[in-house]
Amino acid sequence: MIPHSLVDPAHTALLVIDIQNDYCSSSGKIAQQLDLDLSTLQNTIPNIIEFVKNARAKGLPIIFTQMIEDPEHMAENAQLKNDGKAFCSPNTEGFDYYKIKPHQNDHQLIKKSYDAFSNPELENILKKKNIKNTIVIGAYTAVCVDATIRSGFTRGYHIVVPEDLVGMPEERMYQHDAALDVWKIIFAHVVNSNSILSAWG
Repeated sequence: MIPHSLVDPAHTALLVIDIQNDYCSSSGKIAQQLDLDLSTLQNTIPNIIEFVKNARAKGLPIIFTQMIEDPEHMAENAQLKNDGKAFCSPNTEGFDYYKIKPHQNDHQLIKKSYDAFSNPELENILKKKNIKNTIVIGAYTAVCVDATIRSGFTRGYHIVVPEDLVGMPEERMYQHDAALDVWKIIFAHVVNSNSILSAWG
């Protein structure tokens, strides 16, 4: 059971990372261009949707991020590592959310780097709401979720990760497992989402 203080709705925000068509849909660019199996990640989406609903009912700030992984919009170092591939380009279907939609009072942030804290508005929101803890869910475990978790930890936030609400393509689940192993040692409190729901009562 996770301590209530780490998920106390009065001081906790939920970050929903990059649930976008190009990253999650079988018709998106990751699946089509890289020929990756997204079924494992897709199986987490209904549980993510339900968890977001519970968090919203408890009054947590919900912060959705959308990534622009397009060389035209990224820093030079990221352009070189990205090898010219463009995912989640602005004004495309691939950029849009996959099977989930923010509500009117939710926050939405666009980022052009893997770390959600690269958009300074994220920390502005957290400070304004006196947030001490962040629950992080979404895609991909070993990329944008990982970058965000490490950055948030460095900034002094308690990071909580429901391990059943983050995911990767099936072929890269070994990266998912490796990321969880590292988080458990240093960067985050890794639990099952049911533990958080139980702590909320």
